[in-house]
Parts: sequence; C-alpha cells; structure tokens
Amino acid sequence: MASGNFVKNFGFDYLIPGVEASESYYLKLYSEVGLVGAVLFVALLLTAIVRPVIRAFTLPKDQWTFAGLASAAALAGISLEMAFLQSLENPVVALVFGWVLAIAVFSAKSPTEEHN
Repeated sequence: MASGNFVKNFGFDYLIPGVEASESYYLKLYSEVGLVGAVLFVALLLTAIVRPVIRAFTLPKDQWTFAGLASAAALAGISLEMAFLQSLENPVVALVFGWVLAIAVFSAKSPTEEHN
C-alpha cells in the first residue's frame, strides 16, 4: 500500500522518500514485495508469453496452438498496459488475467504431456 494513489491521497510519502506516486503495476509490486517478488512475477509473465510462441513455431500444431498464441498475445497486451496502470486492481481484470495465464501455460505443454 505504499504506491499509487495511496501515497498521494493519504500523505505517506515518508514510506518511499523521493519517489513520486506511480500507477505502474510493476512499481507497485516492487514497492510492496521487493525486487525478488517483482522479478519472479515478470519471469512468470515472460514464461507464459514466450512458451506458447516457441511451441507454435517448433512443435507440431494441435488444437492448443491457437489458444496458446491468443493467450500469449493477450498477456503481452496486458503486460504493456500494466506499465502505465494498476490494471490488476480490478477484480474482473485480475480473474481474466489468471485464466489467460493458466491457458497460456497449459497450452505450452509438450506433445508428450497429456492434456486433460
């Protein structure tokens, strides 16, 4: 709670001295969970974006190829939006983000792994 409009509205500037209030979700993660948490989140996001794209270009196509590519594109779009807005603060957006993240990771399994 030490980032975004919370700092500006309630005067908790002393928590992060010299830092302007920002609407960036990545800066909010950095200020709340630290560098390790922000790096882990970005690594998870990049993994969910890159794996379906690599699968689409290297492995045989199946019914999950389109779902994986569409999910990767959606995650790439929302990850750019999160650089400017705290978009995951909205519960509906966070729920959709979680489902798209799950579909991207699930669709990027290798063909030898079983899809249930």
